[in-house]
Amino acid sequence: MLYFTHQCHSDYIIFQWSTSSETNNNYFDVEYSTDSWDYTSISRVDGAGNSNYQLYYEQRVDNKEGYYRLKQTDYDGKHSYSDPIHVNCEGDYNFTILPNPFREEIMVQILDDIKIDITVYDIIGNILNPEIFYNENNLKIDMKKYKDGIYFLNINGKMYKTIKLN
Repeated sequence: MLYFTHQCHSDYIIFQWSTSSETNNNYFDVEYSTDSWDYTSISRVDGAGNSNYQLYYEQRVDNKEGYYRLKQTDYDGKHSYSDPIHVNCEGDYNFTILPNPFREEIMVQILDDIKIDITVYDIIGNILNPEIFYNENNLKIDMKKYKDGIYFLNINGKMYKTIKLN
């Protein structure tokens, strides 16, 4: 698995993940926990079986604060887990970041009439200065000149992980 991330909305969460290839992949379970110890499957997505190319997955679940992880299960029952992530979407649904992963630019779609304060960081915490274009309800962040990798957006004081892939 290349990444496991989420986007908050007012009454649901969209989880996104990607694989670089798959061998005997039966399915993925999105698992939920209130304490990060005891997890329960809340949603299942079929895997591709076998694949030699990158695949993208997305699953919508109810919005509730807690810990989430992804369980990948093979046809023979062998399984592995993503690192757990803590999700608290309170106040996060005023905008949507897409696509994630991205290739050249990140779009921040503003859903309400709010002011957006944004800073972009690389994986080691350096502040970047990409060109940012504003229009009526969107911000476009031009990331063409930056290498593939993980970037963080600090939007209104909260950090969001994004991934650049080519």
